[in-house]
Amino acid sequence: TVSITSTGANAGALTLTSTTVSANATGASGNGGSVILTGNTFTGGVGQTFSANGASAGNGNGGSVSLTTLGAAADITLAAGAFTLAATSGSTGGNGGALTASAGRTFTLSAAGLLNASVLAGNGNGGTVNITASSNAAANGTLTVTPGITVNGSGTGNGGAINITNNSN
Repeated sequence: TVSITSTGANAGALTLTSTTVSANATGASGNGGSVILTGNTFTGGVGQTFSANGASAGNGNGGSVSLTTLGAAADITLAAGAFTLAATSGSTGGNGGALTASAGRTFTLSAAGLLNASVLAGNGNGGTVNITASSNAAANGTLTVTPGITVNGSGTGNGGAINITNNSN
């Protein structure tokens, strides 16, 4: 598990400059772990990947990746060239994992391929993607999603689930 948190009454912004934050399984088998990013605001860099993928050379289930902003003016924007959230199966099978993106105010997804909880090969069920905007009760945000969420199953597996919620008042 990789957990990076900036919360509390005096918490500032969560800013990551690393290219990759991952809890990926390696080798012939193994499940992805967990990546948890929480802060009042979040700033990600261009081309960053936050992942908890199954085994790189075999079977394994995807893990979980969670990105949460808590502030009333905290937005999450996923655009072309921005960061990616991934929890895919292993390279030869397994189930997709779980992705959660919860914005204190506004959530925007404007490019394909940036949220992926799919099965890469073999038989397996697609994962789950949960998106929430206006999670802060004082916020009145928007939620915009254009095509780009992938939770595909493979072989005899079922497709995954996509849950989208806007709590805007």
